[in-house]
Amino acid sequence: MITETTHFKRSSDVVHRHVAGETILVPVRGNVADMQRLFALDPAGSHVWGCLEKGCSIREVVTSLTAAFDVSDEDALVDLDSFFEQLLSRELIYEVNSSDL
Repeated sequence: MITETTHFKRSSDVVHRHVAGETILVPVRGNVADMQRLFALDPAGSHVWGCLEKGCSIREVVTSLTAAFDVSDEDALVDLDSFFEQLLSRELIYEVNSSDL
């Protein structure tokens, strides 16, 4: 379970592209795109992906999501927990210590 002080970073083995209004994450292994493991983001997921580029804490991501979308802090945190589990399981992001930011 994530906490409000948890930080994640994008994997350097992932490229993202904006296609037809969606953000598509493409894992790259050994300079070859793994097209079988594409991951499409909806607008909220794209928003979170942008926050990860900035090194935001979970608290900062929640605040940003509630400002941009009609969602409560509690719902955003629950959804983020599930979303980050998916990204972690696919090795698209990794957890970092705040001292490593």
